[in-house]
Amino acid sequence: MKPVFADTFYFLALVNRADESHGKAVAVSEAHRDSHLVTTSWVLTELGDTLCRRAHRPVFLRILEDLEGDPDTVIFRPPQAG
Repeated sequence: MKPVFADTFYFLALVNRADESHGKAVAVSEAHRDSHLVTTSWVLTELGDTLCRRAHRPVFLRILEDLEGDPDTVIFRPPQAG
């Protein structure tokens, strides 16, 4: 499987149907259905910050749970100090 990097722009366009890039994000998702999705903790932090309003929190939590539970998704995390 080919890895495909997902940034904050992609996730926000994907979840917001009013976003002018929503259609493109959906098309990218469909075109790369058989790829490994790669993202970072920093991208997810930025996404969580953007979706921090009470009404948007369930959307963020669903995305996070889906990504963490998907064996084809890789989330790069910063090294732990120690």
